[in-house]
Amino acid sequence: MAGDLGKGSKLRKLFEGDDHLLAIACYADEGRDLVDLLRRAFHDARLDPSPDALIWLGAHLGNDRMVTRSEIEKLILYKGDDPDRTISMDDVRASVGDAAALTLAEIAQAVTGGEAAALDYLLEKAWISGESAIAVLRVLQARLMRLHLVRGHMDKGLSANEAAGRLAPPLFFKERDGFLRDVGRWPPDRLAAALDLILETEIQCKSTGMPAETLTARLCLKLALSVRGRR
Repeated sequence: MAGDLGKGSKLRKLFEGDDHLLAIACYADEGRDLVDLLRRAFHDARLDPSPDALIWLGAHLGNDRMVTRSEIEKLILYKGDDPDRTISMDDVRASVGDAAALTLAEIAQAVTGGEAAALDYLLEKAWISGESAIAVLRVLQARLMRLHLVRGHMDKGLSANEAAGRLAPPLFFKERDGFLRDVGRWPPDRLAAALDLILETEIQCKSTGMPAETLTARLCLKLALSVRGRR
């Protein structure tokens, strides 16, 4: 997989213009599609997620399809034959709380919040637990894209609160204040530049032979430090 390649990408043009090569679009599970996926999976397992649990899962899964499926299956197995068929936030914390989704989300939040010290710890935790550098990049990319979407709505006259209210899936209530602070720290031009750097870093991870973890950690630290002057 080559990540999110724009129409002007040289690699995409090469594959699409050669009769002997094939380019296949693969889309991440996100927004309402991800929520629908979660609802179907839980319905098939005769489980009923609480609104908070559904919002949290929708906000933290979807950027890596294998991670999404794995976490859904883990949560279903965790509930097992429990007579209480409601999935609560306590169930989510017990099943997903120390897993990939939470660690990756915390890394993305540390980057956009300029928390360099926390970022160093979280990245080390991710590498020790076997998380991939590409997964880190994808989750960070998703958070920056949500920030970019909110800024776009604000450019059309909406307040930050109104713009954030249009996100799908919606923000988890405990993370809303932090997200809105980040909206103020990341103007559209810096968001666009950061997204370009993420794509460039993913390509480097897959093509240069340099350690992907080193490339990714260097990018995350660079972006986090760039926030300090805006806090």
